[in-house]
Amino acid sequence: MTLITVLLAIASVTAGFLLGLVYAGRANADPSRIQELEERLGEMKAEQEQYRDNVSEHFGTAAELMRQMTDNYRDVYRHLANGARDLCSPEVAGKLPPPDDGTVFESVADEQDGDESGTSISQPRDYATRHGPGQKGALSEEFGIASDVHRLKTGDDAD
Repeated sequence: MTLITVLLAIASVTAGFLLGLVYAGRANADPSRIQELEERLGEMKAEQEQYRDNVSEHFGTAAELMRQMTDNYRDVYRHLANGARDLCSPEVAGKLPPPDDGTVFESVADEQDGDESGTSISQPRDYATRHGPGQKGALSEEFGIASDVHRLKTGDDAD
């Protein structure tokens, strides 16, 4: 090796060492900065917990208001149905289902009290109704295949 190569290697190692010391000095933040960041982190955690509490309270209040609104709607319907039964002709009153027969309002178990005080709309069904016994529903994989095969065999395109 030549003297220039050795001096260049020593200079590179020294420069790297000095740059490392400068970087390490900057990386080690002073204790006041660390304390400031920890305080800020604590404040942000407190704000997040407060936000979660507010969201929970909001949806709890909204659920209670919806329950009250449903109860009020049920009371208004009962009043109107009873009034129609008492004040209108039997033909008009017969168009409304009786308010307490369960067809207008379905009771659901109240999760908090275990009593039947709420109402619900029936759950959507994930199948199509059949038109008669032994027939396939519209969502069946075989629905309409027989009529399509017949049309193809006969060449009849009219529907």
